[in-house]
Amino acid sequence: MRHDTQPGLNRRGFMKLGLVGSGLLLGASMLGSLHGCATHQLKTDSTRPLKVLREKDAVILSAIAPVVLKGNFPVEPTARQQALDRFLVNIDEFLAHSSEFAHDEFAKLFDVLYLGVLRVPMTGIWSSWENASEEDIDAFLVDWRDSSFNLFRMGYAQLTQLTCLVYYSAPESWTADIYPGPPQHIPG
Repeated sequence: MRHDTQPGLNRRGFMKLGLVGSGLLLGASMLGSLHGCATHQLKTDSTRPLKVLREKDAVILSAIAPVVLKGNFPVEPTARQQALDRFLVNIDEFLAHSSEFAHDEFAKLFDVLYLGVLRVPMTGIWSSWENASEEDIDAFLVDWRDSSFNLFRMGYAQLTQLTCLVYYSAPESWTADIYPGPPQHIPG
């Protein structure tokens, strides 16, 4: 006699979901490498090539960062682009000093977000990242933050925490009204 009257995820269903999720991520990383985007390196306006970030990674971060950090980027296009370039260099420098495992995990996340075949069903963003509206990006972030799938919540945390950590660790972001900087050590 079975007592499984309540709907829910049993052990077998959980294992199937894990296998499907792993297969999806593996397929996304394979498609990303076949897509040809993995070898392009972006150069910022400072002509300094980025060490870790690929061109598609920079495109995604350039679209997401202003939404995550609402009101912290200049509105004027030239100043905004300069601020985004500094931000990308800072993220690249941060990732260059992190582990190879972290590089691989971020690459997989960006592969999933970049490919239209996966981006549309997983994020709801139909246009390319360059053309996505702030409202669409904000809706995608909220959906991933509030998702019942841990994988989406982890992706949200990676994107938003990396963005905030790198932005607020840069001294040029320390305006007195936003962040006065780290506490000063007072010798005792």
